Amino acid sequence: MIMSFEHMNAIARFDSLGVEAYDYYDYDHFLDNKTNTADPDQMLASVLPGSGGAGESRNDLSLEGRILQGISLENIMVRFGDRQSVKAPDCRVLHALLYGTPRLS
Repeated sequence: MIMSFEHMNAIARFDSLGVEAYDYYDYDHFLDNKTNTADPDQMLASVLPGSGGAGESRNDLSLEGRILQGISLENIMVRFGDRQSVKAPDCRVLHALLYGTPRLS
């Protein structure tokens, strides 16, 4: 069986944008547990609306945020302990999924 890009793309949409279409965090900045200059403005207040932008609890997330963080913790950024807290890398991924910025690959 031959799986061409066109055939695979008909089954599931694949990312075909170039590297210039995305915002790339430095690895250390992405994993940094504090906000940094590459983060979108008001990122914490947007992702954690129940906290006033200062909380780290999963309870402060919107319903959509909780669902997406659950998927993220299971499949993207696996974490076994401390699943009730929301770390800065979680906020970056959730903000990208909920609001489209930063445009992460």
